[in-house]
Amino acid sequence: MPVSKLNALDIYPWILKELTGLHWLAQWLIFAAFVFPLAAQSQDRIMERAYWSDVTASATFEQAKQATFEPYQGALKLGYSDSVEWVRLKVAPVPEDQARELVLRIRPVYLNFITLFDPLELAQGRAPTHTGSKTHWDLTQLGSLHHSLVITTSREERYVWLRLESSSIHILHVDALTPKEMLRSEQLIGMLYTSLLALVAACFVTMLIVFFFTKDILNGLFLLRSIVFVFYVGSYLGYHRFLFSEWLAPEMLDVISRCLSIFATGFSLLAEFRFLKENGMGKWPTIFLGSLGLVYGYIAMLFVGGQIQSALLINRYMVIAITFGTFWGALSIKSHDLVTPDASWNYLPKKIILAYYGLIFLLMSIIVLPSKTDVGGPVVAIYGVLVYGIIVSLMITVLLTYRAIRFETQRRLVTKNLSFAEEQLAAQQIQREDQHRLLAMLMHELKTPLAVIGMALHDLPSTEVNRAHFVNRAIQNMKSVLDRCVQISRLDDHQFKLNCETVNLASQVGTWLQDFESEFGFLSARNPMDPDIVLSCDLQCLGIVVNNLLENAFKYSGPSQEVRIFLSAANHVDGRSGCLLSVSNRPTLGWPDREKIFTKYYRSSGAQRISGSGLGLYLSHNLAALMHGDLHYEPDEEWVRFSLWLPL
Repeated sequence: MPVSKLNALDIYPWILKELTGLHWLAQWLIFAAFVFPLAAQSQDRIMERAYWSDVTASATFEQAKQATFEPYQGALKLGYSDSVEWVRLKVAPVPEDQARELVLRIRPVYLNFITLFDPLELAQGRAPTHTGSKTHWDLTQLGSLHHSLVITTSREERYVWLRLESSSIHILHVDALTPKEMLRSEQLIGMLYTSLLALVAACFVTMLIVFFFTKDILNGLFLLRSIVFVFYVGSYLGYHRFLFSEWLAPEMLDVISRCLSIFATGFSLLAEFRFLKENGMGKWPTIFLGSLGLVYGYIAMLFVGGQIQSALLINRYMVIAITFGTFWGALSIKSHDLVTPDASWNYLPKKIILAYYGLIFLLMSIIVLPSKTDVGGPVVAIYGVLVYGIIVSLMITVLLTYRAIRFETQRRLVTKNLSFAEEQLAAQQIQREDQHRLLAMLMHELKTPLAVIGMALHDLPSTEVNRAHFVNRAIQNMKSVLDRCVQISRLDDHQFKLNCETVNLASQVGTWLQDFESEFGFLSARNPMDPDIVLSCDLQCLGIVVNNLLENAFKYSGPSQEVRIFLSAANHVDGRSGCLLSVSNRPTLGWPDREKIFTKYYRSSGAQRISGSGLGLYLSHNLAALMHGDLHYEPDEEWVRFSLWLPL
C-alpha cells in the first residue's frame, strides 16, 4: 500500500512494534553500564585511600594531617552529612620517562567544592587548587566531563589530601592516571555516557510517539517524567557544565541539576499513582501514596528556603517510599479476571503490573539501599541511582508501549464489532422494511376480497343468517390479525407518532362498549364512569389499547358472559394525576401466566381453541407506555383484570 494511503490508525501498531526493537539494544546498554566503568579505570596509581570526617567543618590542613584516617576501598560512600570530608590518597611512584604529571579524576560531578592539598605544591608556595560543581568548567585543569586536578609525579610514594564539602550525598571516587591513560579512559567512558543518554532519549521518543497517537493523560504524565529524566541524566553525567557553562553561572547550573532530581521524583510519584489508580489500587496504598504528595510539598518548601541538603536527603527517602508504596499498591490490585470481558480490556493483567513493580523493588534493594551500609564500594556505586532510574525508565516505556498496543488492538476489535453490528442492523432494517411492504401488500390484497365476501353475506336469505354471522365473524378475525401485524411492524420500527387531541374518555369507552355488546350479544356490568375525565392523547393508540382489552374480556368471558368496566380518576404511584380504566372478566378458560402475559405471541393453553394472534396485549402494553401510561395485569381469586392508567 502506498504510504500516502496510510492513515494514523494503520501505521500506529506497526510503529509501536518497531520501536520495541530498541529495547533489544537496551539489554546490551544496561550490561555496558556495569562493564565499561571497570574497563575505564585503566591503571590506577592510587595505592591507598583513607578518609576522616571533620564534624566541625573548620579543621585546617595541618589539623587534618594529624587526624586518624579510616581506610576504604573503591568509592567512598558516606551518605548525607554536614561534615567536611578529608580524603588521604597514597600515590604510587611514577618514573619520569612515563609521565611528569598525574591527573586526579573525581566523580561524580555534582560534588560542590573539592580542594587539593599537595605538599609538593604547598612547599613551593603555591595555593591549593580547587574544582567542583560550583567551579566554572573553563577553570578546570583538564577539559573533561568529570572534575580533574593535576599533580606532579614523584619517584617515591607520597600523600595528597582532598577536602570535600558538598550539600549533596557524600559519595566520591578518585583515581590517578597519566594524561595518556586519562584520555583513553575518558574516551571509553564518553562512549558509555553517550550510549546511556541515547537509551534515555530513545525511551523519550517512544513515549512521545505513544502519546501522539493515544492523547492519553497517563502517557502524558510519563512523557513529562521522561523529559525531566533526559535532562537529569545529562546533568548527572556532567553534560550541563560542558554545554551551558558559557551562558549560566556554575551556581545556577548546580541548582538546576538538583531541581531536576526533585522534579524527577515528583513526576514519578504523580505518574505511578495515576497508573496504579487506573488499574484498581486498594484503599490504603492509595492513602499512603497520596500522603507522599504532602511530603513532596514539604521538600519543595525546604529547597526554596535554601535547605538544599535536607531537601535532597528527604527526596532520597521519598524515592524509597515511592518504591515501597507502588509495590504495595500493585499487591493490592484485585485480579482483573473477575472483571467482565467487555470491561477487562481497560486493565493491564495484574501479573504484569506486579512483575514491573516487583522488579523495581528488587532493583531498589540491590542498587540503591546498599549505599547506606558500606563505606567503600566499587565505582559502579557512583552510578547506582542513575542505573536504577534508567532501568525503571526502560521498563515503564516497554510497559506503556504494551499498554498502548493492547488498547489499540481492543479499540480496533470494538470498531470492527461495531461495524459488524451496524451492518447487521442495516440488514435487519431492510428485512423489516420488506416485511412491512409484504404486510401492506397482504392488507391491500386480502381486505378487498374480504370486503366483497362481507357484502355478499348481506344478500343471503334469512334462512342463512346464522351461517352468515359465523362467516362474518371469521372475516373480522382475519382483519384483526392483519391490522395487528401492521401495527406491530410500525411499533417495532418506531413509526408510531402520537397526534394528541382532546378525548372524553367516558364517552369514548361507552361508544366502544356498545360495539362489543352488540357484536357479542350481551351487556357488560358498568360501574359509574366519571364523565368529566378528559385526556389529551392519540385517539388511534387509545382505541387500539382499549379495544384490545374489551375484545379479550368479551371473547374469553365464556358462558358466564360477565364483563366489568370501571373508570375513575386516580393518581400514579409517582404522584402524577391521571385516570384508571379497569376491564375484568371471569377466567372460564384458565388463568394467563403473569410473567408471559405481555410477551409477543403468548396465548394461554385454554385460549388456544379460540381465534387470536397473541399480539394484542403485547401491542397494548407498548402503546400504553408510548402514551406515558401503564398497563398492568392484576387478577384476583375470581377475576382476570387489566388496569390501564393514563395521565391527564
